[in-house]
Amino acid sequence: MTDKKITLIKDLDNMNDDYTLEMFIIRLWRSISDVNPTIVKSIEMILMNEMCTKIRASVYPRDFQRFESKLKEDQAVYIRSPTIAPNRYTFKISDVNDKLNLHGRTIVNECLHFQSKIAYGFSFVSFERIISATTTSNESIGLLSVNSHFDHTRMLIDVDLPDIVTFTDNLVGLRGLQNPSSSLTVDTSQSYSEYDEFLEKHNVKKVVDLLEPEEVGKFIIVGTIYGIR
Repeated sequence: MTDKKITLIKDLDNMNDDYTLEMFIIRLWRSISDVNPTIVKSIEMILMNEMCTKIRASVYPRDFQRFESKLKEDQAVYIRSPTIAPNRYTFKISDVNDKLNLHGRTIVNECLHFQSKIAYGFSFVSFERIISATTTSNESIGLLSVNSHFDHTRMLIDVDLPDIVTFTDNLVGLRGLQNPSSSLTVDTSQSYSEYDEFLEKHNVKKVVDLLEPEEVGKFIIVGTIYGIR
């Protein structure tokens, strides 16, 4: 695979279906059905090549088994012959208007020689350009704003910053943790599970238990939402 000529994202051509991309997977997540949370609609990825150009890619359920074990976040891969499709997603994560779909004739192999030193796909713009509103409309940057999305965004924290060190020490002292690294993470939406944070610290009540309260207190209410108006 390494002897194969590598195609850059900027040179993608809908009329050519035999090409190879050398990509780094900077983000990978599963898109869940809005109707049934147990159904995965697709595996979504943000890919970046050695020129630091990013593009979105998708794998659909019929091809999960073929690719799932070969696609891992923070890993470089060769992707041969994916299809090119318009990127119709409203949340803009790349300046490329197309996306890639991995299908039955696509070949994915591990790449051990990825050269880019940029592992997370950051795209920087000067503060002067932001305040002067000279960023163009086709760039994946909002004017005076930061684009963020639960699935797409990856939070990275410099744990050696003085404020972070102080916060961590205070939290460790408050929680009585022996190993803070086992509970503090930078790539998830929360550091502690709902079970640890709520259920072990508060009494659990049903709605019927609160109809005639006898004392003031804090409770977790367990119930089922049947409708929202």
